[in-house]
Amino acid sequence: MPGTPFCLALLTKTEAQSLSFSNLNTSNGLSENNVQSVAIDKKGFLWIGTIDGLNVYDGNTITTYKKETQPEIAANNIIHMTCDDGANISISRSKRQEFMDQFSKF
Repeated sequence: MPGTPFCLALLTKTEAQSLSFSNLNTSNGLSENNVQSVAIDKKGFLWIGTIDGLNVYDGNTITTYKKETQPEIAANNIIHMTCDDGANISISRSKRQEFMDQFSKF
C-alpha cells in the first residue's frame, strides 16, 4: 500500500528460548522505508521493492539496485515482484513488466 511505512520483523529462536527482534529500514541500508512489494527467492534472499529502488536482503546485509547503476531496471519505483521455482524474479511497475533471472547481475 503506497504511503505505508514498512517494518519487517525478523525473529530468531535460540537455545535459551529467547527471541531477538530487528527491522529493516533506511538506517540499516534499505533504499526507502516505503515498501511496495516483497518476494523471497528459492535461495532465501528477501527482495524488497520500494519507491526508490530494488533491495536484496541476504540475512545480513542489504544490497540496493537503482536504474542509475542498473539499466536493466526500467525505473526505481518497484510496484510488484514475484519469484518462480527457478529463482527468476519478475518485476513490474505500472504497465511495464521486466524479467530478471538468477544469472543476471542481481
